[in-house]
Amino acid sequence: MANHSATKKAIRKTVTKTAVNKNRKSRIKTYVKRVVTAVAAGSAVEANNALIEAQSEIMRGVASNLIKKNTGARKVSRLSSMVKGISASGDNIKAASDKSSAKPAKKAAPKKAPAKTAVAKAAPKAKAATTKASAKKAPAKAKAE
Repeated sequence: MANHSATKKAIRKTVTKTAVNKNRKSRIKTYVKRVVTAVAAGSAVEANNALIEAQSEIMRGVASNLIKKNTGARKVSRLSSMVKGISASGDNIKAASDKSSAKPAKKAAPKKAPAKTAVAKAAPKAKAATTKASAKKAPAKAKAE
């Protein structure tokens, strides 16, 4: 048994955190199972909706360091390939996505245009970084004198 109050508190925190993590893992498994059962049933629309929810839940687990990043990406990739496999024609998924998004798709911009904007955006950041560095150094020189 722990004798210090800090170690007693650490034990209490571990117990509560373990319970929370078990619940989160259970939720992830439940959402993954929903996708698998929808794929087994052959319902493309239901499987696609379940995939969206499962992907969100898996990435939430990644954000809370419950699952490693690559493991989460692998799970999402495998689930999406399962969903894609049952809807080879893509008609059902396309109909479901058309209902959710009424806006028309934008045309792709030329390749050179994004590169110029990225360079233009990067330049002010570099300038700001140099001004911050010089601002930090200025008080140090004043103290030295």
